[in-house]
This record gives sequence, C-alpha cells and structure tokens, in this order.
Amino acid sequence: MKMGVGTRIIFTLFLLVILTACVFTALSAFNIIDDYAFTRIIGSFDGYRLYWGIAAAVLFVVGFPLIFFGSPKKKRRADGIYQKTSETGGVYLTVPALTDLCARYLSSITEISVSRIGVMPQEDKTLKIDCDISMKPETDIPLMTEKIDREMREYIERYSGVNVSAVNIRVLPFKQPKQQ
Repeated sequence: MKMGVGTRIIFTLFLLVILTACVFTALSAFNIIDDYAFTRIIGSFDGYRLYWGIAAAVLFVVGFPLIFFGSPKKKRRADGIYQKTSETGGVYLTVPALTDLCARYLSSITEISVSRIGVMPQEDKTLKIDCDISMKPETDIPLMTEKIDREMREYIERYSGVNVSAVNIRVLPFKQPKQQ
C-alpha cells in the first residue's frame, strides 16, 4: 500500500497517540504508575487490570511496526557505471553513453535491424545488455546471434573498459521497410 506524505504523517501521529495510551495503560495496569487518571476516564480498573495490561501490550506490539508500514524502500536504479576510480578522480559512464556504444556496434551489421537496446549496470560493476533485433531473410540466426554476443562483448569491453556479464538477444519478425 502506497501512502502519500500527508497520510503517512497523520497515520504516524495517530499510531503514536495509540502507542502512548497503550504504554500508560500497561504501566497503570501493572501498578507501575498511579491509575487515578485512567479510572476517571475508563471507570473501574479493579478486577480487570491483567486484561487491560495484556490488551495494551498486544496493541503496542501490533501498532509499533505499523509506524514503518509503507515506508519507501526504493532502491535507486543505477544510471551508469564507474569504469575507473582513483584518488584523483574517476570515469563514470552513463547508460545513454553505453547504449550509444551498443548502437554503434549493431549499426555495423547489415543483416539486422535494431528495434531496442537496453543497458543495465549490475551490482558487480558489469553490464547486462538486452537488445531486440530483426534479421533479414535467409540469415543464419544461431550463427548471427552467437557472433553478435561475442563481438558486442569485445566491442563494449574494448571501447568502454567495462565487462559485459550478459548479452540477451531477442529476435523479432523481419518487417520490410515501406517504400515511398
């Protein structure tokens, strides 16, 4: 469940009031503090102190984690990858730059048409490349995809210095370009 900022603030304040009431009820039920204020509000505590204490403890245990319910745990998606870092500086390659590098390689292959290129930096400082391509008729698909996989890895590693962990190729149906 996603909550807006205003809803989160109101929900948190409401839970803090409930949790505070639970703490005071439990402390009063177990005779840690004077129960005069509670007996005026609730009535008589006599005979039911243990039940009030247990109910307050259960509400507290359930309510406390609810304060953190719906808190965003967004993991920021990397928009690039550090190729080299040192004390004096570093080189950060952005996803668009790496995508352009992939597009340059793929444009050199005349037997294919590229529909989409996706470059995703991985946690281990490598790249995962996804590409959707169409091949001209009478092209040997297994041979061509193996060539693209091998040569794209070499090309990206040579010109960016970043290792490629995976090249995923999806072959789409070939569409003839419309002639005017």
